[in-house]
Amino acid sequence: MADHYVNNRDFTAAVSDWVRARKQAQAEGKDELPPVPDYVGDCFSKIAHRYALKPRWSSCSSYLDDMISEAILTCLKYAHNFNPDKSQNAFAYFTQCCHLSFFQFINKEKKIAKFKFEMVKEANPDIAKMDYNNINLWNEEHDIDNPDLVEKTESEVAIAAENAEIAQTDHAEPESDEE
Repeated sequence: MADHYVNNRDFTAAVSDWVRARKQAQAEGKDELPPVPDYVGDCFSKIAHRYALKPRWSSCSSYLDDMISEAILTCLKYAHNFNPDKSQNAFAYFTQCCHLSFFQFINKEKKIAKFKFEMVKEANPDIAKMDYNNINLWNEEHDIDNPDLVEKTESEVAIAAENAEIAQTDHAEPESDEE
């Protein structure tokens, strides 16, 4: 078999055995739960890497490694939710986990990009008529070097973006029919 291939029957059996062992350990009140088997973790990695090769994600090449890592972590986070009594297709369950993780990552990056655009727009009102996707082109044309724009860490940007989104939904103005 090829190195990138995940055998659904073996994978489902391994995940099912681990889930049952985990539930049994929880029922017995053990402090230490059984770790995810290496084979299952390797399959998570293979599924995420192969899913990233879909043409849909070709435009996200700068984020692809981060998206794959996030998808693997999502699979690990929700592996215990797989119900072997309900489904005999662990491959489909974890492929869907990867799919949703990729979209979640893209949405998070869009929020961060929008927040960055808003920060730049505050510092330079001329940019207000522009779309935040075209901000880099405008910066190159105008050779911007503004010391007032302080680069924030990723967590500060994420927190501020969430706060801005909450404030936006709280103070949403009704749209008018004027042209």
